[in-house]
Amino acid sequence: MNKRFLFLMVFFNTVTAFAQIPSGYYNDAQGLSGEQLRIALHNIIKNHTVISYNGLWNAYRYTDKKPNGKVWDMYSNCDFTFSSDQCGSYTDICDCYNREHSVPQSWFGEASPMVSDIFHVVPTDGKVNGYRSNHPFGECANGTVYGLGKLGTSTTPGYTSTVFEPSNEYKGDFARIYFYMATRYMNVLQNWGGASFSGNNLSVWTQNMMVAWHISDPVSQKEIDRNNVIYSNYQHNRNPFVDHPEWVFEIWGNGNAVLDPQNYTAYAFSSDQINVVWNLNAAQNDILLAFNTVNSFGTPQPDNTIAGAGNVLATGQLTSFEHTGLAYQTYYYKIWSSNADGEFSNGIVVSATPYKAEPQNHATSFRVTNSNSYMVSLAWSDATGNPLPDKYLILASEGTVTPPVDGTAIYDGALAKNVNYGIQNVTFNGLEANKTYHFSVFPYTNYGAAIDYKITGAPTATASTGGATEANLVITEIAGRGYNGNFNDEYIEISNLGGVSASLSGYTLEYYESSLEATLNLTGTVAPNSGYVVAVRTTHSSSISPNFVPTSSFSINNPCYVALKQNDTVIDQAGSSSDKFDAKDKNFEFTNCGGNNSPTSAWTNLGSSNGTPGVVNCLSGIDEEFETEVEGLVIYPNPVTSTLTLESTTELPAFTIYNIFGQALASYEFATTQVDVSALPSGIYFIRFSNGLEGVRFVKQ
Repeated sequence: MNKRFLFLMVFFNTVTAFAQIPSGYYNDAQGLSGEQLRIALHNIIKNHTVISYNGLWNAYRYTDKKPNGKVWDMYSNCDFTFSSDQCGSYTDICDCYNREHSVPQSWFGEASPMVSDIFHVVPTDGKVNGYRSNHPFGECANGTVYGLGKLGTSTTPGYTSTVFEPSNEYKGDFARIYFYMATRYMNVLQNWGGASFSGNNLSVWTQNMMVAWHISDPVSQKEIDRNNVIYSNYQHNRNPFVDHPEWVFEIWGNGNAVLDPQNYTAYAFSSDQINVVWNLNAAQNDILLAFNTVNSFGTPQPDNTIAGAGNVLATGQLTSFEHTGLAYQTYYYKIWSSNADGEFSNGIVVSATPYKAEPQNHATSFRVTNSNSYMVSLAWSDATGNPLPDKYLILASEGTVTPPVDGTAIYDGALAKNVNYGIQNVTFNGLEANKTYHFSVFPYTNYGAAIDYKITGAPTATASTGGATEANLVITEIAGRGYNGNFNDEYIEISNLGGVSASLSGYTLEYYESSLEATLNLTGTVAPNSGYVVAVRTTHSSSISPNFVPTSSFSINNPCYVALKQNDTVIDQAGSSSDKFDAKDKNFEFTNCGGNNSPTSAWTNLGSSNGTPGVVNCLSGIDEEFETEVEGLVIYPNPVTSTLTLESTTELPAFTIYNIFGQALASYEFATTQVDVSALPSGIYFIRFSNGLEGVRFVKQ
């Protein structure tokens, strides 16, 4: 008998001392173990007094009553009143409680006495019961939360379909209910359906999981009291595994297979290191960790070697490993748990790839292809070598270009552009006239804190903007429902930031909500540094004097996308077809910074009354509040496609994710370290912390 097993027996026997077990009730089971013990217990608890299915409602008043007198529901924290909150129909969680068959009744054909056996038919929230349906109990790390439980794809070794995972607080309760059912009805189990049973016993994966739950959530006073009331007042039989928790181990041992480690993952740490982390299984068994460059592994041996493919990295009570000296390729890692008898779990495989090293070569033929008084276009030939860049950063400056720093990403602005590898050109708009600009292109690999620029020897180019001889039309202001929600205060302002007058001949303004709502053909002339106001309603009663009132009536609603076109070519836009501008109940002044209207400190919320049309200056960079990364915090991967991880040297405060228009999208509680962002559209987002730390930003691909 190992020390852990001895400790569990002492602990469970201590709990048993509080139960009111009738003298001599278990005499026929004394000294037995294994299947003989289960048979003896079956004979003791069978032939119980059967209560009717309707009789359960009244019995719950005595078997499942909280200290506050409400229904004790293991599926939710709702406070149900006996009788008056009895289902009935339901729409939402907390509407009512009903009778939940812990072992779904469809598995045994709704037959008696199982259908009304109060040991497994418990009161639960009706809506959560409906979500659970007839899915087996299991564990689903990424399941959807309903009440106190979760529903999702099983992460329990040995089963891969949908499961319902109860709260940790009640996992032991349900495990002991299942041990009761596997004993009370062992003579008919072979006729049952359901993934939790096989032959005349629990299925192996269910045994392993239920033993772990039995260990992690020991017998509570609630179960002891329930056991006593059922015996005294209703069925006149008992749940042996509440009275004698140690008998679980006598019959099922520590499970018929060793459980795998939990929360197992691998991630890139640097260009030559992968970190692998996990938690020990519920039995705190040792681990054996191995790697390979292909997803193929042999069989672990009692001496902690592997017969077949794979290379052993670590054994023992570790919960992490740093794999160093790696090349850029994918590595596979398999981990097993092993018990004192040299038995191994099934094992789990994960994979990871180190970050790329710095790009081998620079782009070539970096050159200016076009320029005017406010714009410079550049082109180049892609870099070659191994590794190739993921992207290029092109920087502009009126003086010497300051190279970027590894580990610090620079985001798009008036003087900075990021371009994917394979795209060999870029345009800088909104530049000042009569200025000389210097440009450099830096290839880089990876993202966020792992970003690695090739800096030394970066190619350069120089261009001068001409005199103020061109017009430069941009959208500079949108007002939506600005004056106490009055639709008649809505307008769009277009401004000429160039040095000469602009004819609007050939210009159109397109407005989208779910689709194209209106196309406005503009007319007239806009003087230099002047605005042109378009009223979007046919009746416009505010103090604004529009230059143009379209015959097509539409409103600036939520969300919208406005595009200014010249001969069907987009010149400027507010929002985009994939991430639309939210103009509802707001007035914003904003300006063109590179053609995409990313938020800058030039944005001004004009309040509840309509704003005054006017040109605003284009400032480079995104809101300074988001320029500084929080000390001790690393977010990765960045850009991200699905799961964003936040690692910090201190506990994270609560935080909120905002889009580039300042809309709060989701808030997260303290100590959240992984955020699912897969549903977000591509674009730039910001994280703002509740304790006033500087914000950080990330890019969703």
